[in-house]
Amino acid sequence: MNLILVIGKNGQLASSLRTHANKENYKLIFLGREAIDLNSINKDILERFLGKFKPSLIINAAGYTNVEEAELNSEIAFQVNGYATGLIATYCRKKSIPLIHISSDYVFGNDSSELLNPEQKTNPIGVYAKSKALGEELIKKSYNNFEKDFLIIRVSWVFDINGENFINKILKLAKNQQVIKVVCDQYGGPTSSSSIAKSILKIVENIIENKHPIEKNYSFPWGIYHFQGKPIISWYEFAKIILNKSYEHGIIEKIPLIIPISSSELKSNVARPKNSRLNCFKSEKDLGLKMPCWEEDLDYFFKLKKKESLKKR
Repeated sequence: MNLILVIGKNGQLASSLRTHANKENYKLIFLGREAIDLNSINKDILERFLGKFKPSLIINAAGYTNVEEAELNSEIAFQVNGYATGLIATYCRKKSIPLIHISSDYVFGNDSSELLNPEQKTNPIGVYAKSKALGEELIKKSYNNFEKDFLIIRVSWVFDINGENFINKILKLAKNQQVIKVVCDQYGGPTSSSSIAKSILKIVENIIENKHPIEKNYSFPWGIYHFQGKPIISWYEFAKIILNKSYEHGIIEKIPLIIPISSSELKSNVARPKNSRLNCFKSEKDLGLKMPCWEEDLDYFFKLKKKESLKKR
């Protein structure tokens, strides 16, 4: 049975991988900070630790994801998202272990309205974005800029029933405030960690066996891909749907007034990209992945939230 190591066991994606994994075909081992601290890891420690497992695949789902705190803790953000990612990639390359690395739409820092292609030049703004871009660059450097045996998947606006994400933030505000202000000039595709996990698990056997998911007799199409929920929407529009659906499901008792504001009006110490429209055609064509409808995933999210709230009563 193939062994898959997942680095970042407490994140949203790891939680969904646990839920959807087919335990008959492979075994997943989740590594958290207590086992492998990316903030203090070095090459020798990493090699000794990972050498105990002899995995068939490593999924790096770890990351310093608090965008605002990254501005205050830049050294940690660059270490976890950047340099540690490079060390993991170097180890995988040395041991011929395929690597899946989860990256972010933030690497683009784009303010246009165009669809962003995987091959497009990045332009990260802010510490978080630059640290994620550094991680990507160090992966490519580890493989001598030859896209083989690694898969970088950029995702956007990730949400899950647990964890720090936009939906849970809006629900918390709705229970404590009568008026909520949300930016209306930033566009992207909300993406459930559940859909990301199911799509990754769909192709893990192809990755491990180096077989093309669609074209038989061809090797796996390694490289950089995008994965995003559809359709594209603004944060403001997304917040309105969240509030309406949470009210319908009985999660909140009253819908607060929601006011659209521009990015310039948002009080924040970090600049966020206005354009997170990811072009996912390559993922559909080469990997055979279907981009999820985030509204369907949102309904599933609130059904789980409803069950959770009933259990607490």
